[in-house]
Amino acid sequence: MLQFKTEAQKMLQFKTEAQKMLQFKTEAQKMIQFKTEAQKMLQFKTESQKMLQFKTEAQKMLQFKTEAQKMLQFKTEAQKMLQFKTEAQKMLQFKTEARKMLQFKTEAQKMLQFKTEAQKMLQFKTDAQKMLQFKTEAQKMLQFKTEAQKMLQFKN
Repeated sequence: MLQFKTEAQKMLQFKTEAQKMLQFKTEAQKMIQFKTEAQKMLQFKTESQKMLQFKTEAQKMLQFKTEAQKMLQFKTEAQKMLQFKTEAQKMLQFKTEARKMLQFKTEAQKMLQFKTEAQKMLQFKTDAQKMLQFKTEAQKMLQFKTEAQKMLQFKN
């Protein structure tokens, strides 16, 4: 019986050791589960960082898009200003042409005035020639009258 008691104590000690090992196993499983949870959290953190990086990149792209739109707006404004400059140059060219035409008109009016003056002078010359011819005719008539009076006096 003593042997049975010794065997029972050994078995009881073995059972205690087995319980300790089982408890150790349970603790080890908890630690493995904790490690797994920590790895999941680390992976979540990594994914969060990737998403944050993606968000940052998206914001940069949005900023780039905004800058590109501003540049496009600037280009459009520059094109409008260039169009305005072209129109202004056309208007300036038109103004220059109008001035040339006005100058030409003024010159034409001066030439017309000169022509009118020349015609008046020609008319004056013609009138003077007519008066000279009339004077010549009058002198001839006067001479004829004088001749006729002399002949009449001579006859008397």
